[in-house]
Amino acid sequence: MKRRETDPDESDRASREKAAPYLEKLRQGKVKVTANRQRVLARFLTGMEGDKPWTLQSMHRSLGRECDLSSVYRALSALRGAGLLEEFR
Repeated sequence: MKRRETDPDESDRASREKAAPYLEKLRQGKVKVTANRQRVLARFLTGMEGDKPWTLQSMHRSLGRECDLSSVYRALSALRGAGLLEEFR
């Protein structure tokens, strides 16, 4: 049985649709919607890393070369400031 390949455009469109209400909340809070913030938000929306919650380091690792560590930190801070996620210590 051959596995059906997912069309990348279809996958991107689904991610954008899923993220749309959250991006709107950022805009309403006067937070600029940057590419890095969109990447971090999309990663959160795909779920946790296994059974563990995301950490700054695990988020950075999962994004690979898409974002440097300081960009991930700033994106997480902006998302937290907009009320889209909570920080646990």
